[in-house]
This record gives sequence, structure tokens and C-alpha cells, in this order.
Amino acid sequence: MSLTVQFFFYSALLDKLPGIVYSDPVIITDARGNAAAKISPPFFYLTMLQETCRVIRLERLSTDTWRLFLAAPGVAARVQAGQFVMLGLTAGYDPLLRRPFSVHFAEDGELVLYFRVVGKGTAMLATVKPGDELPLLGPLGNGFILMPAPAFVVGGGIGVAPLLLLAKELAGRDNQATAIVLAGRAAAEVAPLADSFHRWTDNLVLATDDGSSGFAGRADEALSSLNPASGSVVYACGPQPMLAAIASFCRKKRIKCQVSVESAMACGMGACLGCARPAIGGGYVHVCLDGPVFDAEALPWD
Repeated sequence: MSLTVQFFFYSALLDKLPGIVYSDPVIITDARGNAAAKISPPFFYLTMLQETCRVIRLERLSTDTWRLFLAAPGVAARVQAGQFVMLGLTAGYDPLLRRPFSVHFAEDGELVLYFRVVGKGTAMLATVKPGDELPLLGPLGNGFILMPAPAFVVGGGIGVAPLLLLAKELAGRDNQATAIVLAGRAAAEVAPLADSFHRWTDNLVLATDDGSSGFAGRADEALSSLNPASGSVVYACGPQPMLAAIASFCRKKRIKCQVSVESAMACGMGACLGCARPAIGGGYVHVCLDGPVFDAEALPWD
């Protein structure tokens, strides 16, 4: 029996239970009703729900990046910065699997996703129309833990996605980020997001590889130029090489660092095991269940 068959039946089950809050263990069965897997609920299962969301609008930011605004009052009211959702691309089963997206922002019943078109699924998402309805599961995963310390927020590429909601949460706790760094290849990648972040911080740093806007250099170099002191905390999301460089910098400076890692996944709740990655001390962690936000010291970066 293939995982695809398991998830077909599991997806069908979820679609029959809209609005249910999942707090009990989930049993996944095959076509004959035999138990295929049991998932014990982590913390986020206490708030996760299935919701049919409605497209409000789709906003193009660059040649390949978009922001999608959804009416999803249930998920929007529960989500915390760093958590993600599994979004169906159609109301049916083609494509079969939902796609994981970090939550970019949430306010007043609206959920905002920031995504880049990289394949068939995201290309389909870039064609949705206002009023379209899509199946949504979330919020999922473990988000950022806000700490009472000077905060430096660093995002690279599409990794800036979860950081706008984080900036809002930091500002809401009277702990506005000391600085927020948005890094990309060129100005066209980071400049369209500047106004949204300026709402939540007085110190926004744009960093570009080609020097076309702001700081000329990588995200970790921009962070280093800000000279965060020991006792600060860095919240980061971006590609693996960027996170490795930031984790190394923070370790040398004795700065606490939380990283949101990216991973492909089929289910978002620990059944497919597709998002497993090595952990310090041996064994594996799963990005969907144990993350996507981790203490940088919990992961190997070699």
C-alpha cells in the first residue's frame, strides 16, 4: 500500500469534518480499514482546524512572487508567528496533496500567504480568483518563542514569509524588533515588502546580493553589521546556507537563535515522514511536528 492511498483516504476524512478541532490521536487507515499509522497530537493539535477559506484577492509583487489574501477567520484567530498551513489548490483532489505555506500575516479574520511560483502547484495558486474557495488545514507546527530580549529578525528570499506576523507579535508585546533584515538577490525581491514591515519596525534593513538596494551583501553579513550584543535573540528564516551562516555567527557571539526551516512535506502532521532531518545527538526531528521553528543549537549545520 502506498502513502498516496493512505493520504487520499485521510484527506477525504478531513473534508468530511469541517470546523473540527483535532485534539485526539489520529488513526490513518488503508482502503480495507486496517490501521496504517497513529499520530499522537502535539501541542498545535489543540488549535488545528479544517476550514474552507475564500480568496479575497491575489497581489503580484514581482515576476514570481505573490501575496494571497484569504478569508479564514478560524485559522487567522489561532495562528502564531512561525506556524504554517496546508492549503488545497482546488476544491477537489487534483492535485491530490495540499501544499505547505508559512503564514505571512493574520488580522481581522484574514490570512495572508506569501509565495513564489516554483512548480505546477504554486503556478495553479497564482491563477485563483476572488471568491474561489479552497480547503485549509491549520495552524500547524510550532512557531517562534518570543523572548524578553533585544530582537533581530532576519529573512532571506522566500524565507521572509513568516516574519511579518512575527514583527507584529513583537510590536504587540512592547518588544519591537531592534532591527529587521530582509535579504534577497536584488531590490525587486525585497523592496515590495518594505511598506508592510515599516508598519511594525522603525529599523528596517534591506540587503541585496547585487547592491541594488540598501546593504550590499548577504543576510548574515547585514546582521553582523548591526553588531547584536550577547543576550540578544535572533529569529531567522531562509535557505539552508543562510541559516547555517547565521547559526554560526550567533554561536560565536553567544546569541540565542531561533530558525524556521524549509522542507517539502505531504501531510503537515507527521504521517508521511517526508520532512525528517537529522538532529544533534542522533536521531531525527520532523519539520512539521517538531518545527518548523527550532533552536539553532538543536540542528547540525555541517
